[in-house]
Amino acid sequence: MKFEKTNRNEATHALRRDKKQELRIDLQRHNGEQAYAVYATFYIVDENNKYTLTVSGYNGIAGDSLIYHNGMRFTTKDQDNDVNSGVNCATSWQGGWWYKSCHHANLNGKIRRGKCVWLSICEKIYKDCSDIVKRDPSKKGQNGVYVIYPDTRREVFCDMTTDEGGWTVIQKRKDGDVDFYRTWIEYKNGFGNATKNYWIGNDAIHTLTMDKNQELRVDLQRHNGEQAYAVYTTFYIGDEDSKYILTVSGYNGTAGDSLAYHNGMKFSTKDQDNGRGSGSCAKQRHGAWWYDNCAYSNLNGMYAQSALSDGRYPIWSHWTGWEALKQTVMMLRYKQ
Repeated sequence: MKFEKTNRNEATHALRRDKKQELRIDLQRHNGEQAYAVYATFYIVDENNKYTLTVSGYNGIAGDSLIYHNGMRFTTKDQDNDVNSGVNCATSWQGGWWYKSCHHANLNGKIRRGKCVWLSICEKIYKDCSDIVKRDPSKKGQNGVYVIYPDTRREVFCDMTTDEGGWTVIQKRKDGDVDFYRTWIEYKNGFGNATKNYWIGNDAIHTLTMDKNQELRVDLQRHNGEQAYAVYTTFYIGDEDSKYILTVSGYNGTAGDSLAYHNGMKFSTKDQDNGRGSGSCAKQRHGAWWYDNCAYSNLNGMYAQSALSDGRYPIWSHWTGWEALKQTVMMLRYKQ
């Protein structure tokens, strides 16, 4: 397959340029089992934009193996447009597709018995922890580390007990084992260990919240054992081009609203200052956050082994002022 203007992608673009087409995919396994996936939105742009894919609105029984490729450009063996550094996914997987790094679906790959072309048929693929509970109710009440695929494969902690469960933990701090004073790229991709201390990654948070139908819960604990929480009915962040700009509202809880001050702010790290202060809030507060000038909350700040008072520590000012918190958890769930 060569990447030529006369190829069938031109026809696909022409069919869908009015953005009013739906896509149906019918699949059959070698054992005869069948499944389908329907997408309410499906279109690709022209050759100048490398036939970039836009797809959403999944429904069906095959599982959503195409959302991973949303926003990707088309790649062939002679034109590498994927994001897999140093490797052409089309060559590796013998096809032409909207490869990312590399694929969850590969319907143009070489047909070989036993090779997976639609990942969610070959293994259980969950978008988030609420998807796990929905599809496997036996997991309710079983907290622990699970594998989800919001954008790529990620290990996350799922809270399956709090308020009926189904929460995807995006930030977790139990002690000082993991340093949270990190770079932009590290916060983009995520770091840490899902069992104790980690940040899932800003790309993953954007993908999880891009449909703007997630609620956020923040659980906090002081060094004396006292606990509080904050729930937000609206929480989502933009993509990297927007600097992961924060939209948050609809507070309820016992901790006070220390996140509203950061609404509309861009994410900042020690090597990329996007706050509105005269200096780098990330450096001043020894963390990474949606700083304004500077912070009423700083959950990714420097960990303290006791209830010290300083804005550099993990704080939630409407509850405990600048007192360092012992444990923090941020988690997402589809609105009930």
